[in-house]
Amino acid sequence: MIEGGLPGALRTARPETVLAIAGALSRSGELASLLAAVTLTQQCENHFGWSAPWVELLGTLRAHDMIDIRAAAAAVWIVAE
Repeated sequence: MIEGGLPGALRTARPETVLAIAGALSRSGELASLLAAVTLTQQCENHFGWSAPWVELLGTLRAHDMIDIRAAAAAVWIVAE
């Protein structure tokens, strides 16, 4: 998780732009890029809220082939329980 939320440049970006970046990272085969997608998704929830495209992206990450990605995505909460 990024301490303090999104960096300035991402805070002022349109949600669909950041979603496109997170989506591209999520389609990577590289562990670091995939983990970045999970972190970006989590941080954007705090900033943009859980709209349907973000929930769908998180679901995709939770179903990923790599167990590390599934575990990281499973640790992201959509609603408080």
